Amino acid sequence: MRLRRSAAKAKNSKPLKRLLLAALCAAFALGTAGRAGAQFPSLGGAVAGAKIAAAKRGVGAVLNAELPIKLDASNLYPTVPALPGAPFDPKPLNYSLTSLSQPLPPGDYEVTILAFCTEYSIHRPGAGVAYSLGPLLGKAKEAVANLLWRGTWDGVSPSDLQGAAWSIQSGLTFDRLPKTYQALINRLVPEYKGEIAEDFYQKVHDTYDGYASNVSGMPSLESMLGGLGTAGELALSAQSEREALTSDATDDKIRQQTLFAGSAQGVYTPQSAEVGPWTVRVPGVAYLRYKIVSGNLSDDNIMQIRLTGDPAAHLSLLDLFQGAISTPRGVTVTGMIGYPRGQGAQDLIPVLRNPHRTK
Repeated sequence: MRLRRSAAKAKNSKPLKRLLLAALCAAFALGTAGRAGAQFPSLGGAVAGAKIAAAKRGVGAVLNAELPIKLDASNLYPTVPALPGAPFDPKPLNYSLTSLSQPLPPGDYEVTILAFCTEYSIHRPGAGVAYSLGPLLGKAKEAVANLLWRGTWDGVSPSDLQGAAWSIQSGLTFDRLPKTYQALINRLVPEYKGEIAEDFYQKVHDTYDGYASNVSGMPSLESMLGGLGTAGELALSAQSEREALTSDATDDKIRQQTLFAGSAQGVYTPQSAEVGPWTVRVPGVAYLRYKIVSGNLSDDNIMQIRLTGDPAAHLSLLDLFQGAISTPRGVTVTGMIGYPRGQGAQDLIPVLRNPHRTK
């Protein structure tokens, strides 16, 4: 009987011994880690640095996937420094709604265009800045591009369209935008409302907070965004846009005035004029050059065009701008953007002027 009791007692004590041993090991590990951190402070700093680097990558990934408009001046159409053939000798190109879709014959042309900025920053471009062309990028690129084109053709004021485009870039969801901009979006680009159904800026905040809650000494979100290049700058601009758009102003006109006031602090003036490269729109057939005259919100800017070769291969004016006539809203475009080759100037979306009012 005693032997059975002793065996049972020994058997019951084994789990307790294992628990005590585990507790002792854990205490030893914690003490060792504490002494190691005290003796080797660089180890703790390396761990924190790795976590901060991971946070930057996480925030950067959200920006890359969610920014309404992404600016990438390295993503350009092919260019050539000079045109093939004779010197450029343009003539003004007049157009109507009907002729926009008709193939253009060979020749050199100039067409005046309206330009819209895509950066809510403190600079505006001046005459003489050289520009290169590339595709418009970003999660809401169709919404922004078609808002600007359709609104221009529908007679909406450039400033109202600029404000609406900036509101989309702010990341605010459709239901939080000023009523004036909601009405423009419903009227001009209702099929693209899904592109502004989510708040990218809130996603950036949530991602940052998820990392910051586990890391002491994490830099502020603003500081982190400042180190993430153009994408980070766009997010910081979005913060300023959001403050203006959600202000306690009594009406949307005052909100828009506040929005524009925040973007007009300082003007970039180029020191000397520079001629930009020719964009190869269609190899051996079509070439474009984007020239800024008055810049943002002005319709005296110029797109220069050369068409060569077989007339049967030529594109229409709308083809050159990656657009097509569509119903019921007049036009649909995929979007094109011009990037300045100098410092400090705005990236500008070119838009053909209203064909109903072109002389």
